[in-house]
Amino acid sequence: MLRKTRLESFIWGYLSNKRLYVAILFLAGVIWSLEIAIKPYLIKWIINGIVDQNINSLSNYTLLLPIGIYIALSMVLNLVFRLHDYAGLKLYPELKRKIVKDMYSHLMRCPYAFFKESSSGSLCKKIFDLSHNTELLIRLINETFFPIFCTIAFSCFTLLIFVHYIFTIILIVWTSLFTVLSIILARKLTIYSKNLSAKNAIASGEISDAIANITSIKVFSSYGYQVEYMLSKLDEIYKADWLLRHKNLKIAFFQGFGITVFILSTLISLMFCRLNSWLSAGDFAFVMTLSMLIINQIHNITQKIYSYVLIKGICENALTILSESKEIEDLPNSRDLLVKDGRINLNNVSFSYDKKNQLFHKLNLTIKSNEKIAIVGKSGVGKSTLIKLIMRLYPLDSGCILLDNYDISEFTLASLMSNITVINQDPDILNRDVIENIKWAKPNSSYSEVIAAIEQADCQEFISKLPNGYNTILGEKGIKLSGGQKQRIAIARAFLRDAKILILDETTSALDSITERKVQRNLDKLMKNKTCIVITHKISTLKKMDRIVILRNGIVVKSRGLSYLQNEL
Repeated sequence: MLRKTRLESFIWGYLSNKRLYVAILFLAGVIWSLEIAIKPYLIKWIINGIVDQNINSLSNYTLLLPIGIYIALSMVLNLVFRLHDYAGLKLYPELKRKIVKDMYSHLMRCPYAFFKESSSGSLCKKIFDLSHNTELLIRLINETFFPIFCTIAFSCFTLLIFVHYIFTIILIVWTSLFTVLSIILARKLTIYSKNLSAKNAIASGEISDAIANITSIKVFSSYGYQVEYMLSKLDEIYKADWLLRHKNLKIAFFQGFGITVFILSTLISLMFCRLNSWLSAGDFAFVMTLSMLIINQIHNITQKIYSYVLIKGICENALTILSESKEIEDLPNSRDLLVKDGRINLNNVSFSYDKKNQLFHKLNLTIKSNEKIAIVGKSGVGKSTLIKLIMRLYPLDSGCILLDNYDISEFTLASLMSNITVINQDPDILNRDVIENIKWAKPNSSYSEVIAAIEQADCQEFISKLPNGYNTILGEKGIKLSGGQKQRIAIARAFLRDAKILILDETTSALDSITERKVQRNLDKLMKNKTCIVITHKISTLKKMDRIVILRNGIVVKSRGLSYLQNEL
């Protein structure tokens, strides 16, 4: 279960059980850094050998040994890099898969209210941003920052042992100041980077939302307006991006000045030591070569800091999913619910969305086993909300809801949901094939059970006319289906689940009269031997109900006849 956490702790949570591969990655960085620090010394060795010995005696042991070591180091480094790549192969693909899986699982457990305030496109982008950029962040640390600082540490040691302590002092002092100031400046950049990432996520959500509603955009010919609207979002991204790059430009200028100071200090020290005969020609070449390698590495850092800050900002923005949402957690020792009778009791239920204006105040309602009730009332009175409370999609302010005389809060949410089937006015259809869209209601069902549910819902006729029959991908939001066909897919799900409690929320209100009659026949079969709650304003449906309940001003008003409903419909 994911919880709100800092980025570093979040990443380590995934790396802690892969310590061997993490160790290999960092060991490769150490060996690479050692090779960078040693090769200039070998060059010094060779140059001194050439100066001190006869240049024609290339077979001299003094020259062959450093040359051999130089070649051997290159071969060893190649093997180390391949081992590094293997560790990455074992680590990164699984790491990204697990992050996506865990974040997706977290979202599936988040309260219903969270999704009402969030863009699906933005949430999707954040999940994959976090997965992809976590790898990039680890690579930057492991393949750039860590090796560079190891190189500097090894360089300080070799300069102290083989050349002169003055160069070690210069390198230690300069590196310390450069690193501390760079970290301070980079922390400020993180704020701008996180803001840019947030703007990108919002724009991504807007694009996803527009594509999902492309039919309405086409119908109202509003694509010009939509482009202008998106341009305003892109302008915000442009400003955030410009500000981040502007701040980074200032940091890069400081870092460039720092590198100049290092070069100048090193050259002055080299000339001073050479004039005093403290350095050999090989020492001079050694310090110059090592300094150039370090400068190139530091130049690389100045470029990578911007990438690091940008990636870190993206990851931290993605992690806001954990801080902005909270999983619906079952109570300790929650048990599974198995509904037998289907009796529902709402006892003194109070509820408000904002904890201020109450929608329900001490609402009481009893629904008998196998009873079919209709809930009516004017728009906004809370009919659909009442259903969501029974499904525990929202927490109650006070009171309790009982199923078969058991408080629903005492049971696992998954087991509660498995005993309830809901068919909405506009059923949710996944962009998957027919079988998957129906099997969704009962994932462990067999193929034959799914086919039986399809037959009970009279879906065979229209499914047989689809391009690929049962294997037809139905499109986003079921765009390839008519309203009646969507309803029959939803009814097939309900037959497959066969839950004791059935909830119908304006199921046939958007259908024409002929389609409605066909769907209603399927619903009549479905409602047998079930406790049914129906939200509807259709007189034909109300006539079939055992009881009609009116909601008004947060209380229940029971009616005895249809004539009493005239002002409520």
